[in-house]
Amino acid sequence: MIPSLEPFRSPRRWAIFLGVTGALALIAWALPTRPVEGVDPGAWTSILPPVLAVAAAIAFRQLVLALVLAVVLGSFLAFGPSPVAALGSGTSTFLLDNVTDGFNLRIIAFTLILVGAVHVMARAGGHAGIVAFVQARARSARSTRTSTGLLGLLFFFDDYANSVVVGTTMRPLTDRMRISREKLAFLVDSTAAPVAGLALVSTWIAFEVGLLQDLVAGPPLHMDGYSAFVASLPFRFYCFTALLFVFTSSLSGRDFGPMRRAEERALRTGAVAAPDARPLAPVDDRHAGPAPGIEPAARNTLVPLAVLLTLVIGGMLIQGRGALEDAAIAFSLLDPAVWRLTFGAADSSVVLLHASIGGLLTAMALAVLHGLPPSAALAAFGRGVRTMGLAIVILVLAWAIKGVCDELQTAGWLIAITGGELPLVWLPLITFALAAVTAFATGTSWGTMGILLPVVVPLALALGAHSGPSLFLLFMTIAAVLDGAIFGDHCSPISDTTVLSSIASGCDHIDHVRTQAPYALAAMALAALIGYTGVAMGLPPLYSLPLLLGATMALFLLLGRPLPEHASSDDGERSP
Repeated sequence: MIPSLEPFRSPRRWAIFLGVTGALALIAWALPTRPVEGVDPGAWTSILPPVLAVAAAIAFRQLVLALVLAVVLGSFLAFGPSPVAALGSGTSTFLLDNVTDGFNLRIIAFTLILVGAVHVMARAGGHAGIVAFVQARARSARSTRTSTGLLGLLFFFDDYANSVVVGTTMRPLTDRMRISREKLAFLVDSTAAPVAGLALVSTWIAFEVGLLQDLVAGPPLHMDGYSAFVASLPFRFYCFTALLFVFTSSLSGRDFGPMRRAEERALRTGAVAAPDARPLAPVDDRHAGPAPGIEPAARNTLVPLAVLLTLVIGGMLIQGRGALEDAAIAFSLLDPAVWRLTFGAADSSVVLLHASIGGLLTAMALAVLHGLPPSAALAAFGRGVRTMGLAIVILVLAWAIKGVCDELQTAGWLIAITGGELPLVWLPLITFALAAVTAFATGTSWGTMGILLPVVVPLALALGAHSGPSLFLLFMTIAAVLDGAIFGDHCSPISDTTVLSSIASGCDHIDHVRTQAPYALAAMALAALIGYTGVAMGLPPLYSLPLLLGATMALFLLLGRPLPEHASSDDGERSP
């Protein structure tokens, strides 16, 4: 948790930090503003805290410190030059108010309980049981690639668990089938964050809902953060496209660019890694599998997750039923209005907390019944909770950044520099690109969400995306932040999930980044063109997924060539 001082001894990093901050500050100062009716514009200095956060994260690779500096600067800008007054009021307003808020506390508790429960499931043999089931059905190169992708979908609840479990368990099988380590790392990485980011229940959901809650709870929306997240799901074009790339390449046997060369090397020479590859240190997966003496049992993961999902869906429907009475609508699971109204009215933090407790108790009970000592189950839970310390700190600081932007009227200043004339239809695309660049440069998707959501959501609302036919552009803008953050994190060489995927797959890290980047960039281009441009311009969202699928298939047909085994036979098993 204590940041390393080494990056601050580098003159080059200081030059990057001061150059980026100074250039952006100068641009902000020089931009003219125009009055916009109904908008209270902040000063040009209101943009400095998020600018400082991005610049410090890029230059020093210290996200927590970058966010702290941004909050401190925001405190001085909001409460004056006196250190005592600024830091005292800033701590109280931006930090203490957030960590003592009931909604936020429940979101933190949900995150800790869910991660702890996931570790209990792993020690009880649940994860290993799922892996064994999938491995038994992977008998050829094609089925092994596809099974690896499907296994990534099954571990939807946590991207770290996904990378560690899928990478380490499938690696011996992919080696036997002469599938390159680069391809394995791509399959692992592309089903980690993109899947966890889409899941209705995951370790990501609490962070995303926690950020969205205060942004949409007040006027003019009066929405729940979870409802806003669900409403943004149809617009998660990059995540959908990334998954389409996984299964199109796996099923077709086609690859292009550096990935194809890696696959040809593995097939023809048996060298699953490049001759000069330098895999990173082995991942510490001692606690990712079952405890000694515990047999794999898929039910020890599947049943708690089923309980968790059932409690979340049922809880949202029950808690929000008052909205049906107010609207005089009869309860029916087949009526879309029932789902929309109940999910919008329910307090998602209460539902998620209760559901996580139910899932944890189920996981604990099954673990003990399966032979895991209660002390070992509690120890696994504790290890899981401890892994989330940094994530909770980032979440709290992201809430603080949101408070700073609100206090300084950052969104109002952004509106004022455009004179209220920024075309709303372009906001999702611009946001997607900005989030992608920020996440790539900083290596963190969560930090990118925490910095950008408090800025772009109020901006979208101020531009009119709060009612009628323009409301979908608000949800698309939210999706653009989440998607862009995942893209940047997905292909950034300094991203923790990218590094973890390389480690778990036994792949040289630079080889992983080099072979995956063309696929990630192509998926980003399709998502931007068909999704964030086409749908924003009027293409029905329902048509976007078939178009993305068609474009993905066309891309692999045009640029990719089948591997030799696929050109001559259906899919015979490879042998070393």
